[in-house]
Amino acid sequence: MAETYTLKVAGLTRELTICKVNDHMDIAAFIMLGDTELTVAAAAELLKKCPEFDILLTAEAKGIPLAHEMSRQSGKPYVCARKNVKLYMKDPVVVEDQSITTEGKQKLVIDRKELDEMNGKRVLVVDDVISTGGSLKALDALAERWGCTLNKSKWQGLYGMAEVDGRKVLLLKPLTYMNLSGQSIAPAAQFYKIPHDHVIVLCDDITQEPGHLRIRASGSAGGHNGLKSIIQSLGGEDFPRVRIGVGAKPHPEYDLAAWVLGKFPPEAAKAMTDRYPDIETACRLIMDGKLGEAQNRCNH
Repeated sequence: MAETYTLKVAGLTRELTICKVNDHMDIAAFIMLGDTELTVAAAAELLKKCPEFDILLTAEAKGIPLAHEMSRQSGKPYVCARKNVKLYMKDPVVVEDQSITTEGKQKLVIDRKELDEMNGKRVLVVDDVISTGGSLKALDALAERWGCTLNKSKWQGLYGMAEVDGRKVLLLKPLTYMNLSGQSIAPAAQFYKIPHDHVIVLCDDITQEPGHLRIRASGSAGGHNGLKSIIQSLGGEDFPRVRIGVGAKPHPEYDLAAWVLGKFPPEAAKAMTDRYPDIETACRLIMDGKLGEAQNRCNH
């Protein structure tokens, strides 16, 4: 096995060290901290794709260098949400939320003065996390099959328009944290006046084996924080969803974020990519009002 993985990003090439996680999985370690050249180049490329903004917001600590460089190049200020209350904060505002791993709480603290400065402004959230989840890859595959490019930025996501069987279809890839997906999806649905039952959600499912599909017309979040956010933002559970199996963690102590955000083992990745035609079939059937048929044909 190769000792490094070649990554090309922002016009630069990096050789990432391959780290063995367990007998079934290796990951390539991408460390942005300390890489000034990459930080400068990535900031420049991101600014080309970002919507108009007034203030940058990032969380302590890994996102700070990137936010700082984007601030320097754009001339716009940035605010950093701290992990704990600091002595300089006269009126700290503390927010706790379930982390993206769903296994613990995370705390973010901003002084009231900084919140007041952001009030009414266009705030761009900057982070260094890249999700490689199965649902995002499936969405990319759908876009490719339907001749759609997800290169427009709005609603805290990337989107594109396609025409499928005579229908106009909006494909949206939220760029929020997974557990805030609804903050991207709901505004887009509202803008285009899309009924809830016409919003088809693709999401990862760690309770199913890689490549297994589970299609439902509606229902609760079932422990999935992304679906929970969408339900809260849309104001109801009446939207179809295609849950795509990505497999459980290799062992109970394994970090869930490293599993969901990491590179899937070859056999798991193949099991998921082999189902892309079925995911497309399911989406077409759902759009045709034949969700039951989609379940009968694709739920396995």
